[in-house]
Amino acid sequence: MEAMKSEGLGLICRNYRIRQGEIDLILQDRSEVVFMEVRYRASERFGRPEETINAAKRIRLKRTAEHFLTTHRNLRDRPCRFDVFAVSGSKEKPVFDWLRNAF
Repeated sequence: MEAMKSEGLGLICRNYRIRQGEIDLILQDRSEVVFMEVRYRASERFGRPEETINAAKRIRLKRTAEHFLTTHRNLRDRPCRFDVFAVSGSKEKPVFDWLRNAF
């Protein structure tokens, strides 16, 4: 979260859940609403963290974002994007990769 704050993003909501899915973080970046998925992998042996977001997960994220926007009318006319914050490596020496406009 510190990396996002240092980039000027403000937290709107954390762990937004509905029956169809969940969004880890919903942030504001100037006028944009950012729906962020956070992924962690201790090892990249079976792929990078961002590679775990398949087509079905993207559909669930988009449906959940649509629901959020219908219930937060003050945000629904703003531009939106989907970011992925990928974390890999050990907890002592994590490696961060922030993919803006990931999908």
